Parts: sequence; C-alpha cells; structure tokens
Amino acid sequence: MFKTSESSAIKQAATNVEQFYILSNFDEISLRVFTKNGERIVDPDNILLRTSPNMQQQSALSGKNEKFKIDQNGIAKLPMLGETKVAGLSLRETELLLQKEFAKYYENVFVTVECASHRVVVLGSTGGQVVPLMFDNTSVLEVLALSKAFTIDAKAQNIRLLRGDDVYVLDFSTVEGYLQNDMNVMPGDIVYVEPVRRPFVEGLRDYGQLLSITTSLVAILLVALQ
Repeated sequence: MFKTSESSAIKQAATNVEQFYILSNFDEISLRVFTKNGERIVDPDNILLRTSPNMQQQSALSGKNEKFKIDQNGIAKLPMLGETKVAGLSLRETELLLQKEFAKYYENVFVTVECASHRVVVLGSTGGQVVPLMFDNTSVLEVLALSKAFTIDAKAQNIRLLRGDDVYVLDFSTVEGYLQNDMNVMPGDIVYVEPVRRPFVEGLRDYGQLLSITTSLVAILLVALQ
C-alpha cells in the first residue's frame, strides 16, 4: 500500500455524486440558515458583524452546523419549521424547500444542507454512488461489496482510497494483496475503482450511431445503383 498525490479529479467527481444523494430514513443532516442571501458567508474576518448591527440576527441564525436526524417516517424536526418531510429529496431539493419555508420568517433566506451521516463515496467501474456506513469498523472490501463495484470491468489491482489530501493505492487482485490492503474506511472517504479500458468497445459505443447512418447510406446507394 502506498500514497500518491493524484486526487483533485476524483474529489470533484465525488462532489458531483454527493449533489445527487437522496436523503433517506435515519440519515442525519446538518443545517445552516442565513439572511441577506448568505452575505455572512463571504465575511471571514467578521467585518460585517462588527460594523453592522443588523448582522447580529444573521449571526444568531447561522452559528455552527446544527445536526438533525430523519426519523423512520422520513421526517426531521427542525427549528421553527417543526416536523418537515425531507426523505426522498436530494440535498439541493431540501435546500430549496427549507429556503421557501424559512422565507415565511426572514427575508432573503440562504440555506445550506449537508448529509452529516457517516458515508463513503464509491466511484469508477459502476459509475458513482454514496454508501452509508452502518458500523464504525467497515472495511474497504465491505464498501466495495455493498456498492457492487467488483465487476468484470473493474481493475482489482488499482483501487484508490482518498482520505483528505492523501490517496492510497490498494491491490485486491491477490489474497496477499487483500490481507495487506483491506483497511477500515472513515466517514468522508472516497473509493475509486479504476475501470478496465476497452478501446474497441468504447469506440463502437461512441461512434455507433455514425456507423449506423453510414451503413444505411451505403445500403441505399447500392439499391439505387442496381
């Protein structure tokens, strides 16, 4: 097992996947609410807070990330709003819903919502998905099994685990490699399974429609020339 520095592209792909994550029962969300369209967010030195008394209200609203659990009925009990159905919504849809509800109490509301539940993002041969962590000592192999990432299109010898700024390369192609590399994952990890490249098949898929049109034109010409 060794570390490499290539991480930015995989992290960006993981961010894209998380945007489409659908909240479900027993998830936990973190919520922050701002007024003035989130002006406070772009004030890292608290200049607005010190110079404008109107920012006191916004500071009280934003505070730290507060976490709220979604119950077995898909409902989260939120401040001021009470019981709100959020299960089945994406994070973006949840933000829009809560902005609409908080707009009843504040002007120019800006809401940010994140899924605070323990989870791992799996990318690569099977596309992308978010895997919730049910146990603290979940291993990389268990995450791969849950995501069904091991297919004939996956390179078992080239699995990357991203943790913060570190990237670990794992080899599960042999029993020895599995025993040496099956480390436990941590919340927020990204697991990337490199797909097997098949240039001929991928070329047919990319240019299949063009080949179909060309074949049809040739067939029409041959019929016309007869």
